[in-house]
This record gives sequence, C-alpha cells and structure tokens, in this order.
Amino acid sequence: MKKTHFFAMMVVSALQLTPVFAQELPKTDTSDWTFYQQAGHRSPEWDKFVKSGFQALSGNNLATAGLLFQKAYSLGCRDGLVLAVLGLYTESKKNLKEAKMYYVEAAQKMVDTYPTHQLTKTIGEHTGRVLVELGESDAALPYFESALKYDPQNITALTMSGHVLREQTRFNESRSRLTTALALPAPSPATKVAILTELLATTFAMTDYEGTISYAEELLKLSPNNLTAITFRNRSKQGLVKKKEREMIERMTQ
Repeated sequence: MKKTHFFAMMVVSALQLTPVFAQELPKTDTSDWTFYQQAGHRSPEWDKFVKSGFQALSGNNLATAGLLFQKAYSLGCRDGLVLAVLGLYTESKKNLKEAKMYYVEAAQKMVDTYPTHQLTKTIGEHTGRVLVELGESDAALPYFESALKYDPQNITALTMSGHVLREQTRFNESRSRLTTALALPAPSPATKVAILTELLATTFAMTDYEGTISYAEELLKLSPNNLTAITFRNRSKQGLVKKKEREMIERMTQ
C-alpha cells in the first residue's frame, strides 16, 4: 500500500462517524417528507416507498430506509435526498463504488432542489470522503471545497482536503487547512491524532523540521507509542543536524 494511501485510510477511519452518520439522520419523518413533497422527484409508483423510508429514518433506522429507497430507485426515483441517503446506506455497508455513484448524483441535484437541507451542506464531505477511500483524491477536492463553502469549520472537509493538497504537493495550502482543523474542538482523540499525523507529513515535506518535531511531541502526548510520530521526530532531528552542518560549511567557505 502506498504511504499516501495509508495516511488517507487512517484519516478516513478517524473521521468516520459512530454510529454511522447518526447525526445526519432526520429527527422526524414529517420534515423530510415535506421537503420531498415540495421539491422532490415524485411519482405514485414510488412515493409510498419514499414516505416509508423517511419514517424509518425518523427512528434512525438507516438499514430499513436504505432498502425502501433502493426499491424506489429501482422504480425510477432519482430524487437528490433519496440518493444522498442511499449513499449513506451503501457507504455504511462498505459498498464504496455504489456509494460514490449515489453521492455524485445527489451532489449534482441537491443544491437546486434542497438548498436548505442539512445533507445538502454535507454531501460534498461524504462524496469526497468516499472518493479518497477509493483512491480518487484529485476528484475529491472540489467536493470538500463545496462542503467548506457551507461550513468553513467542517473539520472532516478541512482535514481531508489538507490531505489531498499535501498529495498534490500544495504544502502551504495543506498546512493552512490542517492548522485550522487542529484549532477546532475535535469530536474524538482519534480525530486529533489524524490531523496531527497529516501535519507531521506536511511540515516534514516542507523541511520545517522544528515544526515537525513540535507536532510529533504533541501527538506523542496523545499517543505515547505512536510510531509515525517517533519516526518523523527522529528524521527531523537528523534533518536539523544536516542543516546545521550545511550552514557551517557555507560559513567556512565564504
């Protein structure tokens, strides 16, 4: 496995929600059903399945909702909100290619049909995350940018776009995103570990050895035996020694 993909998988793992996407699920069936009635892709052929799906979501039953929405989809429903939930459902089952298909289509439709819905604000985050996990990081970046337009403090979009920017060797932009994410309240220790790990890789790539050592020490406070932090700290200390040697040689030859 490539090192960059290893980092990506660690970030994805740390930032995935537990229980899966629970806070994304509607709190009542009436609100989303009302949204759908007003702006959705409706038909008597599948409306009953969509309505029952929203009722299942009101009880945080994503599995049942997913099955009902799959039935609606098979009958021709291409509603953005239905597609977004199908993306959540198939991602939770690790069917990433199928989730990508639903998310990408949902992202195209939800801005126009559901501009104020919560999932419209986060669909870019979900789409980008799946694309990164599939190894399609370059394609993921515009989706993270879309999520950040809705919420500049979206910690997942900040961290994962920071990862993608690092892969693209856009180190200053990457570091800016990651330091912004680090300053935000982390939903879990694993999230902070993921952000710091990305910062280690970015600052080291910038040959900022002092910064890398500082982030490594911060990470080791959270995870005392973290091999990534120990490795980057040691390599940075070696880098500082070599840097001082070069500076000494340059002074002697002037």
